[in-house]
Amino acid sequence: MTATATLPQAAKHWPTSIYRRPDGTVEEDVPPARLREIVQSGEGELWVDIDSANMHQHALLEKVFEFHPLSVEDTLSPGTRVKLAAGRVASPRNETTRDAGRLR
Repeated sequence: MTATATLPQAAKHWPTSIYRRPDGTVEEDVPPARLREIVQSGEGELWVDIDSANMHQHALLEKVFEFHPLSVEDTLSPGTRVKLAAGRVASPRNETTRDAGRLR
């Protein structure tokens, strides 16, 4: 009889992900805590498919990937376009300026 591996209940909220370590080995379906470690290390290549309709996954944009809260909010609006600006730009909400080169 073979044992079937079961993921923790929280795993159903994890995004699909693939991480290629610097040595070429691959991890798939990486848990959020490990995603944070990978992002902080800045090593290897990481691909993550965030389902913006899943609030658990959506929260990772700010918590793990450190997107600005206004950028995260913009992703909830279906009519929002991704914008990349050069130089310093004023926020569309007339708030303080943000450094350009970031997705907003």
